Parts: sequence; structure tokens; C-alpha cells
Amino acid sequence: MEFHHTQAVIFECVWVRGVVKCNRNPDKQLNVEVRVYDRDGFSIFKVLDPDDLMGVTFTEPDGTFQLDGCGDDFNWLPGVANNPDPYIKIHHYCNSEKGETIEMPEFNTFVPETYDIGIIELDSNDNKDSKTVLHKENEDATSKAIERMFNKVRGERQKVKAKEEQREKEKYTVTQPDLTTQKQAGESEEIVLKGDNSEQ
Repeated sequence: MEFHHTQAVIFECVWVRGVVKCNRNPDKQLNVEVRVYDRDGFSIFKVLDPDDLMGVTFTEPDGTFQLDGCGDDFNWLPGVANNPDPYIKIHHYCNSEKGETIEMPEFNTFVPETYDIGIIELDSNDNKDSKTVLHKENEDATSKAIERMFNKVRGERQKVKAKEEQREKEKYTVTQPDLTTQKQAGESEEIVLKGDNSEQ
């Protein structure tokens, strides 16, 4: 008789929100790339088991963002749950034209709860819970390509939203009666009635 061990898979999703600020140049807090990864391999094992990208988004002009993503991990040991280990990377150009990446600590908040990272000041040295590294050339090129694609999608969404708002506005638009015309018609009727009375 043979026994086969089946590895279970833990599948989890995350909702993330927050704000990034570039105090020296607020224009650079727009389109900051925010990614959430599932950490898998460590050190030399990263080559064999690289971290999985769970989701990506870009910030609004005021630096706000909302992000969702999902990941899964195998339960390598029977009876021991191996949940995804999500963490956030923020790619920005607040301090340098070459770009920098801030890597945030891992968190374990999963849907239906939302993980709020609060306000991250990109040009501050006080954020000791994160580590900053310079962009690699290939990483920078990938970021730019994703940004272009995301901006195109965002532009299409804005067009659709504008059309929907216009449609709703037209649906509930009430045509106001021309009071001037009504008033003149009333006055004419009154004159006719007076004329009829005088003739009698």
C-alpha cells in the first residue's frame, strides 16, 4: 500500500491603501509605482524561487493609492499553514532622476480587512522601517513600460466615466418652462376677456 502526501495551497488576497508625499516637489508624487509582492525565496534561493508579484498600481496627483492583489503558497509541512508573505515596494523619483525603491516590511493583513500604510514621505530619512535602494536599469525600464500602459487604461476609464456622468445628467435634466411666453399668453387672454365684457 502506498501513501501519497498532497500539498495544500493557501490562497490569500490583500487590499492596500495609503498616501505618498514628495515635499520638495509635489509633482513627483503623481504616478508613483506601488507594487505588492509575496516573498518566497531568501538570499540564494531567490534565483530558484523569486518573489511573486501580487498587484501593481500608480498614485493619484495627491499621492493617494488603492491596490489589490492575490497570491498563494504551498503548505510544505503537513498541518502547518504557509500563508503568503506580502510586502510593498514603492518606486519613485522624488530624490533622484535615477529613481529609488522603498521596500516596506512584511504584513499579514488579508481580505476582507484593508492594510493602510498611512503617509509615506519619500524625501524623509525618518522612515526607519523601510530600506531604500537605487533602481536597476532593467527594473526602471519595466516600471516605465507599466506606467505607460497604466496611464493609457486610466485615460480610457476617465473617458468612460465622463460619458456615464453626461448620460446621467441628461437623464435627470428637467426642461424649465418659458415663463415669459406663458405670461404673455395670459395677458392676451385677459385682454380678450375684458374686450368681451365691454361689448356686452
